[in-house]
Amino acid sequence: MLTCIYGLHSIQTRLPLWDMLKSVGQNINDPWILLGDSNSVLTPEEKYGGLPVTNREIRDIYDCVASLELHDTPHVGCYYTWSNNTVRSKIDRVMINGAWLQHGLDIYTDFLPPGCISDHSLSISSIFRDSRRRNIPF
Repeated sequence: MLTCIYGLHSIQTRLPLWDMLKSVGQNINDPWILLGDSNSVLTPEEKYGGLPVTNREIRDIYDCVASLELHDTPHVGCYYTWSNNTVRSKIDRVMINGAWLQHGLDIYTDFLPPGCISDHSLSISSIFRDSRRRNIPF
């Protein structure tokens, strides 16, 4: 299952997104990927510059992610996925649920530098790689 998300720009207008995801997600037992722009960091460390992150800003997304047992995919590339050249933050995510992990499915995400097309990082997720084709040294 795949869900694409977009979090609106204020704490109050994002609240319906987190409530809807919790409502839908509690009934999902199959592997599930959620991706998109949450417009919210999960931890204060996911923001650099600007005003400090408050607990009020992260409470709702953190509660949603924790209650659904979501995990960021393994990733490479840019840590901060959005920038306005003064502030940088990790607000774009690709997450998977526990069923994804229990099924042993493979996934990783590459976050390209922001600025090419948008002030957000382009994310490219690769799933179902053939583990037998990995480079093996002589």
